[in-house]
Amino acid sequence: MAPKKPAPVVKHEPVNYTPIIINDSSQLASAEIKEWDQKYQPTKTKEVEAPVTEPVEIKETPEDKFPTLSYLAQMHGTYLLAQAADGLYLIDQHAAQERCKYEYYRTEIGKVSPAKQELLVPIILSYPTAESLKITENIDKLAQLGVELEDFGQNTFIVRRHPIWFKKGQEEDTIKEMVEWFLVDHKLTIAQFREKTAIMMSCKRSIKANHHLDEFQAKSLLEQLAKCENPFNCPHGRPTLVHFSNSDLEHMFKRIQDPHQGNSHEM
Repeated sequence: MAPKKPAPVVKHEPVNYTPIIINDSSQLASAEIKEWDQKYQPTKTKEVEAPVTEPVEIKETPEDKFPTLSYLAQMHGTYLLAQAADGLYLIDQHAAQERCKYEYYRTEIGKVSPAKQELLVPIILSYPTAESLKITENIDKLAQLGVELEDFGQNTFIVRRHPIWFKKGQEEDTIKEMVEWFLVDHKLTIAQFREKTAIMMSCKRSIKANHHLDEFQAKSLLEQLAKCENPFNCPHGRPTLVHFSNSDLEHMFKRIQDPHQGNSHEM
């Protein structure tokens, strides 16, 4: 094997530096100092801003985010018990139906539909003078929501028809409550008015506590809830269901030991 050739020796030429001698502070403004500053200033790198990209919103369908529930039972006429692959669910039946009804009424109220239910006996509403004037000022806004009030003289209004989505037997109470909102805050927009109406109607028409459901009704409610845009909260913000994971249940029954207290094991 031929011997390796030694690496070539690189010779560096000597560099001569001329020192700058400063005797007093007045010499700091001399041309030599300025030239040195410009020559040996650190090079500033230009910062390149990363392009701003808008976040991509991933829209989930209700089927993707809501568990597939299998109905088990009802408790105290108030809660539904259901199971899924990831554990046990306890559903508040009033909050669940309130969510379903709210989304239905929100859509129905938003529709500009000429469909009205004629009243066999018109409703007569009377108000004090100040309130009557406010109602008259907002009578067109009320009409956009289907509350058609006609002047009946002496601070009195008559209602001859109402939207078909009003609950039978609650027509007068519903109209009075809707008018009351304008009396309290006549600056309500149409959108805010529709929102309040949808919440009110959903609450009035939902099942209450101590209302027993048969298996078909309970399963139907769970199916409706799964199709909602937000199946997890009622319109007031309360949760519709509480989840106990498989791990939660195993810990509660001490089938799995706390890892901080020793080795985990299943009993």
